[in-house]
Amino acid sequence: REYISASSVYHNITEDTTLSDITYDMSGHGALQFASEDGQTMTLDNIYITGDIWTIELGEYRGSSYVNYNNVLNNVVFKDLYTTSIIECHEWYFSPACIAYGNTVLTNSTMTGARSSNTKITDKHGIEHDIIPVDIGVRNESDAIINGGLFENLFAWTHAVVDIYGATIGTLYCGTCDSTKHSWMTIHSGTKIDRIINCEPRCPYGGKEYSTTMTIKSGAIVGSIQLVSTDVEFLIIEEGAQVGKITCEGVEYTYEELRSAMGL
Repeated sequence: REYISASSVYHNITEDTTLSDITYDMSGHGALQFASEDGQTMTLDNIYITGDIWTIELGEYRGSSYVNYNNVLNNVVFKDLYTTSIIECHEWYFSPACIAYGNTVLTNSTMTGARSSNTKITDKHGIEHDIIPVDIGVRNESDAIINGGLFENLFAWTHAVVDIYGATIGTLYCGTCDSTKHSWMTIHSGTKIDRIINCEPRCPYGGKEYSTTMTIKSGAIVGSIQLVSTDVEFLIIEEGAQVGKITCEGVEYTYEELRSAMGL
């Protein structure tokens, strides 16, 4: 097994490439980037990443609309990453240990223990926010499929499409909403999530409250859902899904009460 100790590592492939059986021990809060020149497939097999990092990028930032990346992760472990990254999504602030661009498929991977060197930030309205560390975030205009695995904290940007099959997740921070057509979270049978915290755009920062775009399929288990908005037009909880309490602004609702209030 190859061992790499570094502050920064940059891969930018020009042909389909598989990296396997590598341990990355990062230091100095630099970047670990797995990019491609023109959408070639980057496959990571049996990779272990730990240490101090700015962020891991599955892809790299080449402009707000560039997502021509294809990532395949099999049996990948992100463990106890200490990150300095900060991103803002509609007045929510996250510190992702990893950012997934383009198309990403994760199979039997484990991502836990992300911590941030930053804890608080004050926005332009003078309001202080917690900075939330997450093990991985799926970026705007990107798609992810998660097959099994264990994730402590996972975040989906507002313009992301994510399908989760049979994974175990502590907290899912979900920004998907009806502000765009490319935005949906589907939680499939066999998935177990302790809590979902929705973080789509909301008042008072915008003039409109949006509905979370999410389907919880029969056979999925969700401990609780925290909503930003009582607009649930595009929140679909199938019969046979096990969902605990649903709250919005500290008030507890049933799914039926919310839909009735919306005239649905």
